[in-house]
Amino acid sequence: MATPSKSKPAQSQLFQPDAAHLAYLINDATIWYATNVANERSEYHGGFVAGALFKFSPNSLTEMLALYATKIAEGYTASHHAPTHFAGPTGSYCSFVMTKPEAIRTVELKSVIAKAEQDYLAELEAERNMEVERQVELRFATEQRAAEAIRVKEEQQTKQRLRDEVLAALSGAK
Repeated sequence: MATPSKSKPAQSQLFQPDAAHLAYLINDATIWYATNVANERSEYHGGFVAGALFKFSPNSLTEMLALYATKIAEGYTASHHAPTHFAGPTGSYCSFVMTKPEAIRTVELKSVIAKAEQDYLAELEAERNMEVERQVELRFATEQRAAEAIRVKEEQQTKQRLRDEVLAALSGAK
């Protein structure tokens, strides 16, 4: 029969990364990245505009066609989103969505996954720190109550001793 090692206590499973939950978060981040349509005004996410799809908004139809040809040459591919062009009395609006090249998506997806892992570990650490503070407050309150109980008991004993002394002095004065 093997005996457990006494050199190291068993590690708590609280606030430890859960592989299944981390896999869920990574899958969720991967789906988010694959379906997110970024544009020039999108928020930067780890040094890039997040999303496997990118929406371009040139100023004219001519510029749209030229930009589309340039992006095809750079490795972008057409997406399922239909290009739009609206012309009106105050100007025109053009936009089209393309899928980023595979090399770019691979690098960005690695960054998205790393961020999901970092966020998860940071969340665990924050929860762990909150629990430590909660436990410290609980233990402190318990110690305070115990110290107060001891103080009250000592006070009662002191009063009883003084009471006994006073009674003894009064009884001896008869």
